[in-house]
Amino acid sequence: MVFPSNKIWFTHAALSTLLTCLVLVFSSKILTVNSSLLNGLTQLKTKTDISNMYFSGFYENYSLNQDIVLVNIGGADRGRISDALLSIKSADPKVIGLDVSFGIFNGDKIDSNLISALSTLPLTIVPETTHPNFGSLANVKMGSTQLIQDETGRIKYVEFSPEEPGNHFCQHIAAAYANKNVSTSCTKEINFQSDYKNYKYFELEHLEDPENTDLFKNKIVLVGYAGNKWGDNFCGEDQFVTPIDKEVNPGMFSRTPGVVVHANIIQNILDKNFIKEFPNWLNGVIVFLLIFGFNLFYLKRYVSVNVPFYFFCRIMQIITVGVIAYMAFICFDVFRLKLEFNRWMVASALSFDACMFYILCTYYLSKKYGYDFKMTSK
Repeated sequence: MVFPSNKIWFTHAALSTLLTCLVLVFSSKILTVNSSLLNGLTQLKTKTDISNMYFSGFYENYSLNQDIVLVNIGGADRGRISDALLSIKSADPKVIGLDVSFGIFNGDKIDSNLISALSTLPLTIVPETTHPNFGSLANVKMGSTQLIQDETGRIKYVEFSPEEPGNHFCQHIAAAYANKNVSTSCTKEINFQSDYKNYKYFELEHLEDPENTDLFKNKIVLVGYAGNKWGDNFCGEDQFVTPIDKEVNPGMFSRTPGVVVHANIIQNILDKNFIKEFPNWLNGVIVFLLIFGFNLFYLKRYVSVNVPFYFFCRIMQIITVGVIAYMAFICFDVFRLKLEFNRWMVASALSFDACMFYILCTYYLSKKYGYDFKMTSK
């Protein structure tokens, strides 16, 4: 069938596009919530999230971070941590981030020595959960540390509170290092650029060597717990599954220490390269235009379904899905721009079948009720 005028041609293309969009909305918003059989669609969407796929399977960063140095406290007690902080101080770092929770203080000599050591350090940033006594020290700032998981339990987002702009643990550190205000608000998706191997990283015993501590000069030094030694796949409180962690066994992933997560966030703040996303309304417009373009092609050129056309359309759908996926990966790799390519691929895959369904509906209504849809046989 062909359309006798462009006006009717575009009208049918728009109506078939609306039908396709209704199917998409119904399947994504209703069926996936209310039907256990289709909950797999939601899981598939999460598993094919481009940042999860990219960081866990495709991305390798071989460059060494020059701004941040990591120190693992391991199983050290407070006395040894005090000595380590004084060793770091002697190397004249620009700012120290102490990502450690000390729990209850007993007020004994070891605790007093720790507070005394902290009071002599350069600007030091600690999480709000570390200990309230630290907030009374003139050189110590306390910041929040809100991290957010996705549906799979991976840490992917950091929340900067709009009520307290600039008060995040990582914002304090980045601001001190850059000597400028870096406050921002809202939730950002973390651009995980590095695991611990892409930083200069040390155990506490390494601090006894003056050549090592010289590497701390004018740097950000993050002190935290990363297991008994760097590379331990430990199961402690301050460890997280992130997009850069790989599945070591079915359902079991390697884990990233919290100090490394914070290092990535700090670098994102300094480089202003958090992952960017299209707004939902723009994704919706793109999906609509994709479907409309496909339906326009199908309805104008071929209305009667024959085997060569059906085969041609399926090949074109496969090619389109591949092009969309490739474009999405290129945009993410080069610009860290996250495209909702899942929706785009589903739109291109459904458009032909929805268009054929629309044609069958018009044929049925014209035969049964005599409606004239102004389509004529080819």
